[in-house]
Amino acid sequence: MSDLIKKIAAEYDKMPITTKAAVWFTICNCISSGITFLSMPLFTRLMSSSQYGLVTVYNSWVQMFSVFATLNLSAGAFNNGMVKFSDDRNRYSSSMQGLFSVVNLVVALAVVCVCSLTPGAVDLPLPLIACIFVQIFANQIFALWSARQRYEYKYRSLLAMTFVFAVAVTVFSVVIVALVPDESAKATAKVFSSAFGGVLVALGIIFATQKKCPKPFVGKYWKFAFNFSVPLIPHYLSLIVLGQIDRIMIASMIDESAAAHYAVAYTIGMALSIISSALNSSIVPWQFEKMKKKDFDGMSKRATALVAFLSAVGVLVALVSPEILYVAAPPEYQEAIIVMPPVVLSIVFTFIYNVLSNYEFYYMENMFISIASMIAAVINVVLNSVFIPVFGFAAAAYSTVVCYGLLAFAHTVFSLFVCRKHVGTEGAKKMLDPKSLWLVAGAAAAAMLVCYLLYPFAVIRYITIAVACIFAVFKHDTIRGVLS
Repeated sequence: MSDLIKKIAAEYDKMPITTKAAVWFTICNCISSGITFLSMPLFTRLMSSSQYGLVTVYNSWVQMFSVFATLNLSAGAFNNGMVKFSDDRNRYSSSMQGLFSVVNLVVALAVVCVCSLTPGAVDLPLPLIACIFVQIFANQIFALWSARQRYEYKYRSLLAMTFVFAVAVTVFSVVIVALVPDESAKATAKVFSSAFGGVLVALGIIFATQKKCPKPFVGKYWKFAFNFSVPLIPHYLSLIVLGQIDRIMIASMIDESAAAHYAVAYTIGMALSIISSALNSSIVPWQFEKMKKKDFDGMSKRATALVAFLSAVGVLVALVSPEILYVAAPPEYQEAIIVMPPVVLSIVFTFIYNVLSNYEFYYMENMFISIASMIAAVINVVLNSVFIPVFGFAAAAYSTVVCYGLLAFAHTVFSLFVCRKHVGTEGAKKMLDPKSLWLVAGAAAAAMLVCYLLYPFAVIRYITIAVACIFAVFKHDTIRGVLS
């Protein structure tokens, strides 16, 4: 046993920092999302489906308002700032906390005032609307801090804080919801406990950051981040519409219970995003540094290999989805199994979009990003409006995967144009290979259809999983090479 441990340790020591970071970022995402999955069976049983549906709608509005209240600073603007102001990262991090806090406060006051004057503008009680911005504050402060840790490959501190943020807040929420005797108040208890539990962690992060470098206002950094992010608001809003509007529309067109069923299945299907997010978090600094040095060798090969790896894991997730849903929710939720394959395929398309849009972010070609996202979002709303009343909540998942596919294809075209514009045809060939990417994506789509057809045949599904695991063991060196 000790020899095995030594061998594993030796293999770990040989890994490049990017691979170690990918591993630990995956673990961080597993902790964060895993806590959500583990707590889901508790919340779906502690709350009625209508109350759980209300929480789902609330979370969708959190995502929608986050676009304006955060300017998505922890995404493109922060990563670009880490490159552009690499010699002054402490001041930049401090100033981003200041900029976000001001923007969040202004947007919160505006929304609360509008909703007070025009009840029904947002289909939530006013206290929950105010709580949305408390939740956004907690989430974004943690996201800004996490983005810095990921960019600098500081996975130890991120792992520890992720555990505190995810576990402590979730345990606190479960206890509060369990203690509330009034069934109709459980949704309110859930969102308030999550928001204010997160704020305690966020305040600790702010204190540590500002103590190190108390510069919440740095004019040139605010101007840079503001100018970078504001033109991208249509893009970020469109992405949120793609990912969240389906729940709001289902609740409106059918009822909150249907939204809850859809949300549970969608959340389980999104398990693949744990790995997707970790892979993207590790590849972003690698891509940016390669482009900064004008060293494009290996970029295309790695992008295609990562998409293939994610697709293979996605097939395994899709194959075990019926059992996961059985554990995660009561029997009344089982009809939502049809949602699983398209949701998993959506993650593959999203990863393609993320990998390619990093080129557009780096070269500041933001217009292309917004155009693609806006078109996909509009198509999604139209498809949902037409098909949800006819086919029920399952139509939302299939509308979404179609739109994510269109988005990934659009970014394939745009990023190829951007790369050719900035580095020439030969450099662009080294950065991406559209044909290989879409051969992998097509194979993933076909595999998801097969997974759905195999849902009634558990034995065949588990034989397939066993064969895949055996193959992975024998090809572990190849897989490690893909992630390096």
